[in-house]
Amino acid sequence: MDPYEAIPEGYYLKVMTEGWRVQRFWHRHKFSEISARIPDDPNITILDVGCGPGGFFYQHRKKAKVKIGVDFAKSQIKYAKKVMPDVKWVCANVEKAGLPKADYVVFSEVLEHLSPKTKILKSIHNVLKKNGKLILTTPNYASLWPFIEKMWDMVSPVKYEEQHINPQTPKTLKKLVESSGFRLTELKTIFLFTPFVAFISDDLAMRLANLERKMTGPLGCVMIAVCEKK
Repeated sequence: MDPYEAIPEGYYLKVMTEGWRVQRFWHRHKFSEISARIPDDPNITILDVGCGPGGFFYQHRKKAKVKIGVDFAKSQIKYAKKVMPDVKWVCANVEKAGLPKADYVVFSEVLEHLSPKTKILKSIHNVLKKNGKLILTTPNYASLWPFIEKMWDMVSPVKYEEQHINPQTPKTLKKLVESSGFRLTELKTIFLFTPFVAFISDDLAMRLANLERKMTGPLGCVMIAVCEKK
């Protein structure tokens, strides 16, 4: 069985809404950071590549003309359709789906699952409109993430050590997006300590998030890259 089809239906949306406090904060705050970089504009098209069960659009409530989620995992698309029927959900490989041009593409926690030889960023470049933006997140392997990954694998039904086959650091990610035809306009990291503070209190974690945003530098566990189509 395909390891991604083996992931329980709706898993990542359920952990975002019902999961352990650290998981909930991690996913909600990550998607909030992405959403903050997309305008509230009824004329734009947003495409979420590798959307899973739809966590980003569940969090992102701003206006858009068209919202499209694409993933090749049938069970996750089936779940997303039930939860958010107002979004267009497509079960397909983005390289073969014949998608409309988008103003913004979200590509969150997907790159690390793909072969280092993948050309998907070039496919995303092709689907973006002129001056369109790709907002990408991926674990930062120049941080404490590899340690956290090993600890999480001990208790999680999803084994990241098996699935994360394309690890990135700020240096390698910059090289990759630029070689794919993008201009990197922002590269920052998030998550030093705040998700783990959420184990004690969500409110305290949120208060600390603004402070952490100013001091994280290159050490956060997740990278956020904003890439503009040249």
